[in-house]
Amino acid sequence: DSEGQGAVEQTATFKRLRGVEENNRLSKQGLENRIEELRLKLTEAESEVDRNKEMYITLSQEREASSDRVRMEFESRLENFQQKTSDEMRSQLASLREKYELETTELLNQK
Repeated sequence: DSEGQGAVEQTATFKRLRGVEENNRLSKQGLENRIEELRLKLTEAESEVDRNKEMYITLSQEREASSDRVRMEFESRLENFQQKTSDEMRSQLASLREKYELETTELLNQK
């Protein structure tokens, strides 16, 4: 009867060990799956960082180009304004000179 008891205990121990082995296998598989999930998330995050870097570079270049366009337009407008002002001043000066000469001529003719 003790042999039968020993066989039952041995069978129970064997079943417990198989259960522990199965739990360990499942735990290991669960950890491997989790590691793979984290690896995928890391890859996605790295891709997002790369996209953000590219977007930053693109936006910086666009801002710089826009800044150059605004500066060039301002300089062009300033140059046009200066030219227009210069032309208007010349025209006014010529008109005043002509008026002065006419009035001077009239005054001289009156004397």
